[in-house]
Amino acid sequence: MKGLLCKADMIKAIVEGRKTQTRWVIKPQPSWQEPNHELEWKGRIVNLEGLIHFARYTVGEIIYIFEAWEDRYFIQITDVRVERVQEITEKDAELEGFSPWEYDNPDAYADCPCTNQFIQKWNSINPKYPWGSNAWVWVYRFKKVDK
Repeated sequence: MKGLLCKADMIKAIVEGRKTQTRWVIKPQPSWQEPNHELEWKGRIVNLEGLIHFARYTVGEIIYIFEAWEDRYFIQITDVRVERVQEITEKDAELEGFSPWEYDNPDAYADCPCTNQFIQKWNSINPKYPWGSNAWVWVYRFKKVDK
């Protein structure tokens, strides 16, 4: 069974049912190939659907989540897709566990506070792939399950 290391605040959001989606950087980053709108990744030419077959986690798979000193919890992958990180929507950011009522500065970016919380968190945990790089990501939807 595969594991997924998470920060304590994200585990708490999963356990509380606030987080049901996560994004992980695709490594190495694919490159966009014109004019056929395909991706070159690890020496292969694939479309977005084809790249999904190389995701670490697959639909239906049960994995455990943990933080170094925390208990293990189990989630089941319900959907996998590929997109650029900047394609995240406000609803997606809510599914990532962010709440519009927890935003530190309601005057800044008031039209999408969850997305801006996501951006701040993304930049803090992905220094090699900051928001501005618009990295390609695996998007995993999941639900918490009993082992």
